[in-house]
Amino acid sequence: MFGAMMNPFPGMNPWAEDEQLPLLVYSSDQLQARMPPGLRVRIVRTDLQSTGETSGDRAELPDQTDRDTAQSAEPATGLLVIEDPPPQRHLEIEDADGRLVTAIEFLSPSNKTPGDGLADYRAKQRTYLSARVNLVEIDLVRRGEFALAVSRSNVPPPLSPYMACVFRGAMPKERQIFPIGLRDPLPRLPIPLRPADREVVLDLQPLVDLCVVNGAYGPADYARPADPPLSEDDAAWAAAVLRAAGLAGAP
Repeated sequence: MFGAMMNPFPGMNPWAEDEQLPLLVYSSDQLQARMPPGLRVRIVRTDLQSTGETSGDRAELPDQTDRDTAQSAEPATGLLVIEDPPPQRHLEIEDADGRLVTAIEFLSPSNKTPGDGLADYRAKQRTYLSARVNLVEIDLVRRGEFALAVSRSNVPPPLSPYMACVFRGAMPKERQIFPIGLRDPLPRLPIPLRPADREVVLDLQPLVDLCVVNGAYGPADYARPADPPLSEDDAAWAAAVLRAAGLAGAP
């Protein structure tokens, strides 16, 4: 039986970057308790289609007659199938009439992968911005391309490993960005709602800590290098943190 292991890091745990789904669940619970009357938080699944495909696209199966009459010297035909992209999930805050007020995206590796994944995410991003829907993007994944709804040139260097971006539909030319260092506590993010509502706060740190506890991360996990690997300086810092936490088997 696994014992509960606290998050040994002061902020994001680089070994727990694939915990998007638990983060969505915990974030939904935290935010729902802070919603003003008439708003609710939902976890929404989006079945993204690869660029150029439609939901009805499917490959045809080989004709049975052709297979029966094929010469034995020819290779087997096999079955050609289309593998749909993995479903994406995000949070939506909607009013009593079902109108979308705010979208909250925890970026996944596929959102940041060049090609169809990044293109699909950019298309969804443009839909939010053009409709003046509030958008909160939280990038706690080091792998992949820069994908937030802000020009990279507007982000002061050096580019931090983690980052969040808040877009308010009422102020479409402005972005509020939150660079997050590997060694920094995670921020308390403002979540914009309807114009007459006060913004609520999403407190990320206890949610990530809960992911680590419920994920039962232990010495065996930390004995493996973080994925993607940390820089030499950050790896040395992480190793010192893990040793101080008494995690035997850590690097």
